Amino acid sequence: MRLLFTLLLLAGSVPLLAQNVSVSGTVTDADDGQALIGVNILVQGTSTGTVTDLDGKYTIEVPADAVLQFSYTGYAPVEEAVNGRTTIDVKMSPGTQLKEVVVTGLNITREKKALGYAVQQLDGRELVATQQPNIVNALQGQAAGVLVTSSSGAPGAGANILIRGVNSFRGDNQPLFVIDGIPISNATVAGNNLPSAGSNATGSAEQTSFSNRAADLNPNDIESLSILKGAAATALYGMRAANGVILITTKKGQAGRTTVSLNTSYGVSDLAKRPAYQTTYREGRFGRLRFRANGSPLRFQNFGPKIYPGKTPFFDPIEDFFVTGDQQTHSLSVSGGNERATFNSSFGYYNENGIIPFSNWSRINGRLAGTIKASDKLSFNGSVNYINSGGNRPHSGDKSIMSALSYHVTSFDINDYINPDGSQRDYSGGIIDNPRYLAEFSTYVDDVDRMIGNIGFDYAPLDWMSVKYLAGVDFYKDARVRTVPAGLDVSSQVGGFLVEEDILSREFTSRLIVTFNKQFSEKFGATFYLGHELNDRFSESTNVRGERFTEPRFYHLSNTEVGFINNSKSLRRMVSGFGSLTLDFSNAVYLEFTGRNDFSSTLPKANRSFFYPSASLSAVVSDLLDLPTFFSFAKLRASYGQVAIDTDPYLIGS
Repeated sequence: MRLLFTLLLLAGSVPLLAQNVSVSGTVTDADDGQALIGVNILVQGTSTGTVTDLDGKYTIEVPADAVLQFSYTGYAPVEEAVNGRTTIDVKMSPGTQLKEVVVTGLNITREKKALGYAVQQLDGRELVATQQPNIVNALQGQAAGVLVTSSSGAPGAGANILIRGVNSFRGDNQPLFVIDGIPISNATVAGNNLPSAGSNATGSAEQTSFSNRAADLNPNDIESLSILKGAAATALYGMRAANGVILITTKKGQAGRTTVSLNTSYGVSDLAKRPAYQTTYREGRFGRLRFRANGSPLRFQNFGPKIYPGKTPFFDPIEDFFVTGDQQTHSLSVSGGNERATFNSSFGYYNENGIIPFSNWSRINGRLAGTIKASDKLSFNGSVNYINSGGNRPHSGDKSIMSALSYHVTSFDINDYINPDGSQRDYSGGIIDNPRYLAEFSTYVDDVDRMIGNIGFDYAPLDWMSVKYLAGVDFYKDARVRTVPAGLDVSSQVGGFLVEEDILSREFTSRLIVTFNKQFSEKFGATFYLGHELNDRFSESTNVRGERFTEPRFYHLSNTEVGFINNSKSLRRMVSGFGSLTLDFSNAVYLEFTGRNDFSSTLPKANRSFFYPSASLSAVVSDLLDLPTFFSFAKLRASYGQVAIDTDPYLIGS
C-alpha cells in the first residue's frame, strides 16, 4: 500500500515539472523592422531575465503561465503572457520623448526646463573625445563662461578653471569639485623646492608645472559633468561654492547582461614651431669673442665673429634638444547586474612621455561601484576609486631647462653634455648650464597615492517621502623629490641640494537629506528638501632640504652638510544646515527657494555663522502660450542668490 502511494505521488509530480517552457523569439522595431540589441526581458514579479543578442534574438526558461516584460530605452514597454507558447516575437514602438534632465545642487536630478538659473551639462563621451587626460583641460571651449588655462604643455601639467571670471582678490578662484555628491580636492600645491640661496625665482610655482588634483580622475569613468553657474545655482553648497560648482557623476552598473568595454589609443607629439637661428655670426659681441680678465672666453651673446661654412661648427640647439613624445591610454570596464544588485568596475592606465627628454607622467586608476536593492524601499550604494599618478617634471623659470636653452649658442653640440666622471661638460665657464644635462640630472619627481570613496543608502518609507544619506572621503599623499647636483647655476651657491616633501590631504563629508514630494492636484505640486552636512578638511606638509653634497653624485639627505626642515598642519571644519522648496504650476512655471547656513571653524565664534539664501523663477512660455511655429522653445527665468567665502585656518587675530 505504501509503495502504491509513493508511485502515485511520483506520477502526480510529472505534470508539475513539465510546466516550465523554453521561450525564444526576436525583438524588432515596429517601424522599420530592425533588430533591437540589448532589450531587457524580465519575468514579471521575479529577478529572472535576459537580453537580446546582436540579432535581436533571445531564449529564456520560464513557467508556462509567466508574463514577460520587454523594456528598451526610447521605446514603450511591452508585456506578453506566455500561455504555454515557445515562440514569442515582439515589435516595439518608440515611446514618448525623454525629458531633458540635468544634475543640479546636492546631486539632485531635475528637469532642465524647470531651472531658473544657469546649468550646463556635458556627456562623458564629449570629455573623452577631446583626448585630454586632465578633465579640466577637456572643458576648454565646451561651456559658455568657463575659462580654462593650462600651466604648460609638459606631461601632467596643471590647469586652472574660472567660471564667470574672478570673484575674489584674496582667495582661491577655483570652483568646487563634487564627484557623486562628495566634494573632492582640485588643489594645485606648489610646496617649496627652492634652495636657501642662488635662485631668483619668486616661488616654487614658477619652477614647475604642478598637477591640479582633478587630473587624477579618469575621464572614461565619467557619465556626465554639470557646471553650476551663479549664486542661485550654488547656494545649496554655501561658501565653498562662491566660485561655482563642477558636478561629476560617474558611471553605474545596469541590470542585464554583463558588459565589457575596452578603449585604447596611442598618439605622438612633436614641437609645433621652431625659431630660426641666424647663421651669419657665432657667439660674441660686436663681431668678436668676449673674454674675461683671466683670458677665458665668455660664451654668451650671438653676434661675434663671422661663421665660415665648413670651418666654423654650427648646430641647431632646438632641433637637437627636443624629442618626439608619445601618449597612450587604455581603459577597461566591466558592468552588469540584475534587478537586485548592479556593479561597475574599471581599470585605466595613461602614460605620456614629453618632448623634453626624460619628462614623463603616468596615471593608474582602479574603481569599483555598486548598488544593492535590499527591498522596494531601501537600497545601499557605494564606490571606491584608487589612483596612483606622478612622473618626472621638467623645471621652468629662472635657471631652468628652457632658460638655458634660450641662451645656448650654436657653436657647441647640445648633446655633448657630460664628462667621463659624470659631471656637466661646461662650455660657458659656469654662466649657462647645458639643457640636456639639466633634463637628465636636475630632476623633480612626484608620486601621488589617492583614494576617493563613498557609501550611503536611500530609503523611501512613503511614496511622497525619501531619506538619503551619503558619507565620503578623499585622501591623498603626494611624495616629491627634487635633486639638483653641484656645479649647476641654480646650485652654485649651496653646493647642490636635495628636497624631499610629503603633502597629506584628507577630506571627510557626511550628508543627510530628507525629501518630501507631493502632487496636490493635476496642476500644482511641491518638492521640499531638508538636509544636514558635516565637512572636515585636514592637511599636513613636511619639507626636508639638504644642501652641499659631501660625495658628488650620491643624492641622499645623509650626504648633505646643511639641513632644513619645515612642518605645517591645518584642520578646519564646517557644519551646515540647508533646505530647498520648489513649487510647480502646470508643469510650466517653477518657483524655487533655497537656504543654507554654514558654521565655519576658521572664523571667530561670534561671527562664524553665515546664511545664504537664493530664489529663482522659471516660466516655460512655449508651454503656456500658442507661439508661432518658428518658436520651438521659449523660457523666461530670473534668479537671486548670495554666497561668500571664509578665511584660511589660524588667521584670527594675526
